[in-house]
Amino acid sequence: MVAMTYGGILETTKILESIVRAILKLVKTTGHLISTTVGTSVVTNLLACGAFMFATLGVHSLSYAPFAFFCFASPIIAIIYGHFGWKITYVEKTERTLGESAHQEMKLESV
Repeated sequence: MVAMTYGGILETTKILESIVRAILKLVKTTGHLISTTVGTSVVTNLLACGAFMFATLGVHSLSYAPFAFFCFASPIIAIIYGHFGWKITYVEKTERTLGESAHQEMKLESV
């Protein structure tokens, strides 16, 4: 509940928008986009996961780090795939956006 409130405050005050714009300035290629996304999510998840493990189990983050091998390997693999372009599918732009098509489908269903 507190996290949602905090997110709403960041969104309303446009702080979140300025953070995203600053991060997106680093993005020049697909590999950079994936690296930036992985970097921000890894930091967030490690902090949240560490706090959760400590609060519920009383285990410090470094104590369970060896058991979280795939948690650390997955972002590294994603960055490698992003920079080499492996398994990346590019979608061509269409005239309608996802939001518009979903809105039109909702109109059709309600009629």
